[in-house]
Amino acid sequence: MVPGFGLSKADYPVSPAERREVRVKAGKWYGVVLNSDQACRNFYAKVVSTIGWIVKCVAPIIALAFSVLGRAMSFPCTAAFKACRQLLRYLSTRTDIELYYERDRVYDWQHGDWPEYVMTCDAGMFGDADGRSQGGHEGHFRGLAVDHAVSSRMTGVMTSTFMAEATQATSAAKQGVYVYNVDNWLGASKAAPIPLGIDNLATVLAAARPKFSPKSKHFNISARYLAEIVEQGIVYPYHVAGTVTDTHDGIASDALTKPLSANLIAHYYPVLQGRRPTA
Repeated sequence: MVPGFGLSKADYPVSPAERREVRVKAGKWYGVVLNSDQACRNFYAKVVSTIGWIVKCVAPIIALAFSVLGRAMSFPCTAAFKACRQLLRYLSTRTDIELYYERDRVYDWQHGDWPEYVMTCDAGMFGDADGRSQGGHEGHFRGLAVDHAVSSRMTGVMTSTFMAEATQATSAAKQGVYVYNVDNWLGASKAAPIPLGIDNLATVLAAARPKFSPKSKHFNISARYLAEIVEQGIVYPYHVAGTVTDTHDGIASDALTKPLSANLIAHYYPVLQGRRPTA
């Protein structure tokens, strides 16, 4: 067992002594008795599943943490149990956590006046011990809380940030197709495609060019799906600054991709969870 970043396979306890140490520490921290390895796995799965239910219902802000904790399902290590404690402690300080939706005006939907649906996506190249990259995307009606937020580790090994961003943008585009088709079925679609904010300019430019380039010729064919969707007029990718500055607000998907400071978490919290009115 080699402690590392991101709960990779190198963190898994291998020897019986290491697993016993995990059971003892976890039992002490959570006030439970874990007499076997199976009991340890089951207890960890229950804790993480509970966190996942919270993420799905009201807390997309911790979707990244839930995704990372899920990596240790086969057998949790001490770091995984410790991370669960820290996340539960954070939730205990946010007992009012919720998804808040409040329209900014009354829309004349009978005459085609609908709120604009927007999406963002992001991906990171961390190079953890498993050689995988983390990505995320979210979508929402402009000014409201998200209605979907995804944070997951990519299945393939990414060789560049460009490749990671293109792969994640394709995943976001698939969600965009679903939203677009549902809107059409409801008669609530607009003539304009769904805007998809991406902080990687190469991915935006590649989406407008259906041809392969020397830097993208090795990409999986599924990563070219974004260009097809753009040609069909369903999604419109555009470049947006991913860094929060005095003039840029960044993109909310950043919080679904990489660990952020407390200040940045506070910055993206109202974007993902919804802006509550001030007293």
